[in-house]
Amino acid sequence: MLLKHISGLNETQAVSIVKYRNDNGKFTSRKALKKVPKIGEKTFEQAAGFIKVAESSNILDSTWVHPESYEAAEKMMELAGVPHAGLKGTAGLAKVREAFLKIDEKKIPEFAEKLGISILLASDIAAALKKPGLDPREELPPIMLKSDVLSISDIKVGMKLTGTVRNVVDFGAFVDIGVKNDGLC
Repeated sequence: MLLKHISGLNETQAVSIVKYRNDNGKFTSRKALKKVPKIGEKTFEQAAGFIKVAESSNILDSTWVHPESYEAAEKMMELAGVPHAGLKGTAGLAKVREAFLKIDEKKIPEFAEKLGISILLASDIAAALKKPGLDPREELPPIMLKSDVLSISDIKVGMKLTGTVRNVVDFGAFVDIGVKNDGLC
């Protein structure tokens, strides 16, 4: 179960989230996670930034903006010319994205000062709103496979290889290193 690997969650809490969803239907907001048994305030704080709710009434629930930064994000959206109220779904996200792509990076410190937040937080919010559907792994450099490693027999003790994690299990991770079989780390 992938949920148990999210910051702040363990297997028991992940099972509780799935059970709650099965019993009550899909989540309609990030805040709804607080209704799940075994999800306290601290757990919510740690996990919420890594869980998106696509069909929420709050458009920020479907971005990487953490709920503790919603107030600042809403004010930044107003400064960017896209008030938070009334924005919904992919059309709303597209408007937000379009507005933030037009913002000159030099304006970020100005936004931060107006809102009384750090430049780093303002930059993070702007980045999240420029790419609301971003999978952070997409920005990783492509894997450069070694041309001298074509099979397991070519691997030598002490070699450093780059790979892609294909599966995470209790006893390790299976990594594709470009040979027929995935390696276990």
